[in-house]
Amino acid sequence: MTSMLNIISSLQQLASSSNFIPIDNIYTDGNDNENNENNENNENNENNENNENNDTYLCDEENTIINTTSGDKMFCKFAPLVDPLKYLLGKYTNDDLSILPSLNSVNGIPHVKLANNMNSSYVDCLFSRIISQSGFIHGVKYYGCRNGLKTNFKCNIDDDIDLLSDSEYFNENLNNGFSINHSMLPEYTNAGNISSKFREPIHIASDISNVSTLVDLSFESITKCTESYIVNDIDVSTLQECDIELPVETGDVFDLDNDDDTDASQSTCVTVCDSLSDENESQYFDDTNDEWSDESDVDDDVDECDSSASDNFEIVATINSLPCCMIVMGHCEDTLDNYICNNNVSQDEWKSILFQIIATLVHLQREYSFTHNDLHTCNIMYTNTSDEYIYYEHADNRFKVPSYGKIYKIIDFGRSIFTYNKQLYCSDSFSPGEDAHTQYNCEPYLNDNKPRIDPNYSFDLCRLGCSLFDVFVDDLDDIVELVASNPVIEMVSRWCNDDQNRNMLYRKDGSERYPEFKLYKMIARNVHHHIPSKEMYAPIFSDFVSEVIDESKTYWRL
Repeated sequence: MTSMLNIISSLQQLASSSNFIPIDNIYTDGNDNENNENNENNENNENNENNENNDTYLCDEENTIINTTSGDKMFCKFAPLVDPLKYLLGKYTNDDLSILPSLNSVNGIPHVKLANNMNSSYVDCLFSRIISQSGFIHGVKYYGCRNGLKTNFKCNIDDDIDLLSDSEYFNENLNNGFSINHSMLPEYTNAGNISSKFREPIHIASDISNVSTLVDLSFESITKCTESYIVNDIDVSTLQECDIELPVETGDVFDLDNDDDTDASQSTCVTVCDSLSDENESQYFDDTNDEWSDESDVDDDVDECDSSASDNFEIVATINSLPCCMIVMGHCEDTLDNYICNNNVSQDEWKSILFQIIATLVHLQREYSFTHNDLHTCNIMYTNTSDEYIYYEHADNRFKVPSYGKIYKIIDFGRSIFTYNKQLYCSDSFSPGEDAHTQYNCEPYLNDNKPRIDPNYSFDLCRLGCSLFDVFVDDLDDIVELVASNPVIEMVSRWCNDDQNRNMLYRKDGSERYPEFKLYKMIARNVHHHIPSKEMYAPIFSDFVSEVIDESKTYWRL
């Protein structure tokens, strides 16, 4: 009898699918290797393996599957086992990526990244399973995972089109193993923003009617600029003094897209110190000691390029076949990013949203010493609920939090670091040569020649605050008034302060302080005062504290 995941693999065009996931060798202490080759990596193992109910499945929309028997809706995430950008740049040309990991390598020796137990996709898969099996209210249901070769893997290359268009390999191999939707880019092919391969040819007319007019042109009519033409007697006494206030560019208010869970945020945020005096504001925008003190290879870690893409559509690359880990999860309604962009969220509902996220982090930090390391509004989703309140317990304190009909859930654990059963799991995103290398400096990728930088529990709220700021503040001139009048804005703004109460993203002149991945590195080094277990006791949440225990309710222990 065909298993559920085999059926889904076929529906989703996942070729050569395998349920052997290398990280399971650690997860099971290596004692269950035979079962690892035969199981479905999931708590509903028996039902998935045998499909006892003879359920039928169909594709509802891209990456979404419906069990037509039960009505359950599932989402299939395809987490690439190699870097799609590096693939498009030809970094794997000498490697056979079709060999998938297998027990005792019976299928051959796979690429080292596919065989790495800590591959970011395996880490994502494992933590999704762990939080689902724990039954925590803010976990997304996990059905199972499969490795395989995803046919027509699609990835957004908006931020990388300049880099790709300058790549000889990319241009020579376009439409041979991969393609892009460049037919949708007439404005770029005309504007010269894409490689000459995509530009329209220059057409030179051959029917010039009168060439003699070109030959007869002379320079005699050009007047020589002599001193007599220079005016020095300008009377400045009549000039009036004007105060000109230049606006600070902050970007589009709702431009919160971050794509690929692998690129650093380009959102900008401004925070305000506890005291809003001019003196403290000057300290807040202090530009001293901005530079790196612990390492010199600041910009050597990642390739950075400016995006020339338009907001009107996405530039998408389609790779004919790419090794991926398919993670099958419960379906969520939407991202927090889409919800706040399309709805007028009240201050009270914002309090519920922030508390739910904080509560989730408190629980995950206590249970798993967890840091997400890329928490933003697109990595938070929600499901609908009919429960009016959510009940929590923390350190003998109880909280009754209005749900506003939504349960928020953190997703995308590809950069996570956590401990489970005394085993440290650290995504290979932090290893040398990968996109998050040098964010931290600790085991298992410790460089003894540089200062130690451990993960800290303040990172996630600071990163989230940076992605939220533009939702609340359109004009930086309004920040003082907004913070004073709105406790939600005060909290989000405060999360963006470093340990010296300085803005993490703006200098005095309004320019970005730490662009792109440099922001991540500086948060890791200079932000330590935004601990979730302390933030949940902020005055903004005082209304949630409950003195009465309702024995009929389930209290989620944080």
